[in-house]
Formats: sequence, C-alpha cells, structure tokens
Amino acid sequence: MADTNFESALPFVMRAVQVRAAAAVATGRVTAADREDLEQEALLGLWTALRHYDASRASLRTFLERVADKRFASLLRRRRSAVLIERLDGHRL
Repeated sequence: MADTNFESALPFVMRAVQVRAAAAVATGRVTAADREDLEQEALLGLWTALRHYDASRASLRTFLERVADKRFASLLRRRRSAVLIERLDGHRL
C-alpha cells in the first residue's frame, strides 16, 4: 500500500463517522445505546478498506468519505428489523 498519510486523515474520519452515527440516532434508525457499536463497525470497515485505496483515483479524504457512506448504508440496512407479514384471513381492511 502506498503512503496514505492516514494519520492526518484520522481526525476527519472520526468526525465523519460520528456525524453519520448521530444522524442515524436522530432519525430513529439506531438507538443511542447502539451508536458506539455502529461507529466501531464503521471504523473497522474503513480500516479494512484502506488496502484498496489508490491515490491516482481520489484523495484519501474522498476515498474514506465514500467508504464511510457505503459502510453506514450497509450497516443500517443490516440492522433494519424484518418486515412482519400478517395473514389477512378474517381481518377487515
């Protein structure tokens, strides 16, 4: 992996993850108790994605922001509760 200068991007990454997690809590998609877990999962995803970083395609900051967006979308989809389907037999609509 090329020199990514990850240390300089770390404060941005932390802020981006915290803002996205706060938004998920504010919209009711995640409970406040689960916020830290969501942040940790997102940071782990960012860390593992770093091996795919290509400086010729984007800046590190842009890369990490896009990965954070995709990671949060995926995590929130996975946490969404299953749809309950009830039988309509005998029920009035």
